Amino acid sequence: MVFPLLVCLAYGVLWIWDPAKGLGVCKSSLQMLKTVIGPLCLVFVIMTFMNKLVRSEKVAGLVGRGAGYKGPVLSILGGVISMGPIMAWFPLLKGIKEKGGSQANLATFLGARAVKPILLPVMISYFGWMFSLLLTVLTLISSLVMGWGVGIMTNPGKEKAAE
Repeated sequence: MVFPLLVCLAYGVLWIWDPAKGLGVCKSSLQMLKTVIGPLCLVFVIMTFMNKLVRSEKVAGLVGRGAGYKGPVLSILGGVISMGPIMAWFPLLKGIKEKGGSQANLATFLGARAVKPILLPVMISYFGWMFSLLLTVLTLISSLVMGWGVGIMTNPGKEKAAE
């Protein structure tokens, strides 16, 4: 609640100092809010639903060393829909690793966290569809490459033994 209060305070100071600019800033903020409120609500509902549904034991089985192509795909999906500070995820990821989760898939998850559906409408409004789509796709591809590299570097002998 501190951030919204500070923003309101800044708007108030700007309003007192220069009412015309203060009004312009308020109109711009309200327009942006109208643009993103629908997608934001949808993303919050989906994320809340997923946070209630998913448990670490189940996730470890789905992104384990023998998960095949499903592991990276689920790691990307999990990373994209995850929310909150990254530090809060470390204990859960450690638990998944201890229960058999692949380090490659954990790295893919961490890389995919850079894509935030909640921010996509704002990014599209600032940069347009093409930039936003390319950045999102390239970020997801790089998370897969990063996961693959971490998997090879952390398990050099196991990768060949699995084939």
